[in-house]
Amino acid sequence: MTVTAATKWPTNADMIVDIVELGYIKPTDRVIDLTYGGGKWWTHYTHPGDFIGCVETPEQTTQDEQAAWLCVLPDYRDVFIPSFGYTEQFDVVVFDPPYVSMGGRATSGLPDFMGRYGLENAATTPELLQADNELGLREAMKITKPGGLILAKCAPYISSGVRKDGDWWARDAALAMGLTIHDMLIHIGDVRAQPKDGPCKACGGSGETAVVVVGEVVGVQVCHKCKGTGRIERKVKHARNNYSVCFVFRKPKPRKVKM
Repeated sequence: MTVTAATKWPTNADMIVDIVELGYIKPTDRVIDLTYGGGKWWTHYTHPGDFIGCVETPEQTTQDEQAAWLCVLPDYRDVFIPSFGYTEQFDVVVFDPPYVSMGGRATSGLPDFMGRYGLENAATTPELLQADNELGLREAMKITKPGGLILAKCAPYISSGVRKDGDWWARDAALAMGLTIHDMLIHIGDVRAQPKDGPCKACGGSGETAVVVVGEVVGVQVCHKCKGTGRIERKVKHARNNYSVCFVFRKPKPRKVKM
């Protein structure tokens, strides 16, 4: 079986199957998923060795699941409990944090989407999000055995019309920490077509604006911006990002000192 670096995996769970095929997760490895959430990554592969799936509260899983192999740990962003007390104990650490900043998404009307992808308490700016994720990556490195692997998911995205290189930020942060890049898997996804137009900001989508004389509204007129349609054609400013990246970082082993 050949696994290609850029693949249209249906889900992250399908990607994990190929990661196992590549030998990055071995049956005897001790594995921890710091961002387990609902466990969607593991629906096609059940690890036969030691496995810990981290959840923030017991309510996120059933009692049977908790008793079997789930561990209730603090959020990876909790700087007061570094490394969760598991220093250099895991062969493989999985880290899949939110990698698109919230921005104005609190008003998106998609609370279920937010919950599924862990965005309810994600940082509101790219800079704050990156700081959170670098903290999590550093914690992941602390609990990884020397020579072990970190599977870290990230992606580029557009924020307020500006491209944010979340994938390269993660790469640069990992290299600065002393990790090395063992592999890089590009997860190609489907994207919906963007709307051809949007509400006119000048008239709020009504197609009309007020006529003001000496500070007093005396009537309405057709909006000059949208010509009364209430809609403005969208201009495409960036290529649509339809991929995420799973870096396979390796924690180097200490160098032997010749005496």
